[in-house]
Amino acid sequence: MSARHDYDDKTLSPLKRIRLFCLDCMGGSPGLVRECRDLSCPFFLYRMGRAERDEREPEAPEHGRDEAVAPARPLRVIRRCCMRCAHNDRKAVRECGARETCALWLCRFGVRPRTVEKMRARRRRPKELTLPGLEGFSPRRK
Repeated sequence: MSARHDYDDKTLSPLKRIRLFCLDCMGGSPGLVRECRDLSCPFFLYRMGRAERDEREPEAPEHGRDEAVAPARPLRVIRRCCMRCAHNDRKAVRECGARETCALWLCRFGVRPRTVEKMRARRRRPKELTLPGLEGFSPRRK
């Protein structure tokens, strides 16, 4: 499952990317992913390709609630994992070279790949030049 074309597919959801990551971690065995008991893994609740509710015992009860804790958003979990992998260095996350070996690479910024493309296109777009005193002026085109 670790073929590069799987990782470059920009249509894969963050949950599917986490599923691919878990499959890689368990040697490509869906059964081992299902049976995974690593509760300390940040992707434990997402390993099946969908978000599960956290039925584990909370470390510190918040506001006296006894119900299950809703999981964090998958993109945020991916971002935290990438930051941890890069020793909390944003520049290292930005320059990460694991494109061909990591299913999470396209989501390493904590946003969907299409959002990153839109942001880059916006930054590259030529800016309008505004000069003081000419705010309402528009040049005539012939």
